[in-house]
Amino acid sequence: MNIRVTIANEINSHAEQATTKANEAMHHAIEAGKLLLEVKASLAHGQFGEWLETNVKVSPRQAQRYMAAAEGKPVPIRSLSSKYDTVSHLTEIPLSSIRTDALTNWPVPTWSPTPGHWMCATTDDAAWWVVPSLEHPGFFHISKFYQDATAEPDPNQPDWDGESLYAGTKRPARADVVEAMLQHFGMKEPVKVEWTSREKPGLSRPFGEPE
Repeated sequence: MNIRVTIANEINSHAEQATTKANEAMHHAIEAGKLLLEVKASLAHGQFGEWLETNVKVSPRQAQRYMAAAEGKPVPIRSLSSKYDTVSHLTEIPLSSIRTDALTNWPVPTWSPTPGHWMCATTDDAAWWVVPSLEHPGFFHISKFYQDATAEPDPNQPDWDGESLYAGTKRPARADVVEAMLQHFGMKEPVKVEWTSREKPGLSRPFGEPE
């Protein structure tokens, strides 16, 4: 059997359970999202939408939600239960419950940001910022500036040369997955990096994100 057909069956199974079992919705959505990301990475540009329509019983919007959940991005529990993007009747699950039950497959971080603080660091090739999300308590924006980082970052007086290459999260990430996201952007061991911290209000978007 074609491996993508097998994966499609698994995605459909996880998606079906996500719509019917409120207490396991986030877990199954994340598992479906991981598989969707795997298939997307294996296909040429532009082929994923067609494959999704042919093989998987969820809408493109719902697939995007599952993939976002798998990447640790904030996704409302209600939206994960909807097959056809309609209003769900699932009970909201507290974030504390999700962390202890539904997300047990996620690695326990060795480093996490301090709530309510801007976290800044420099590495050989970049300057890094982890900033609280204004709209989503417990979530953080991540910014990376590829540059010759010759000075310690100062949250009050950022001084970029205007030519630095920017990379960052499109949506804020939970505190317990920030380490994994930093590694995704190229910081191998966040726990070994020297971070500076300052208590400051959060932002609605990543620090320094280009307009």
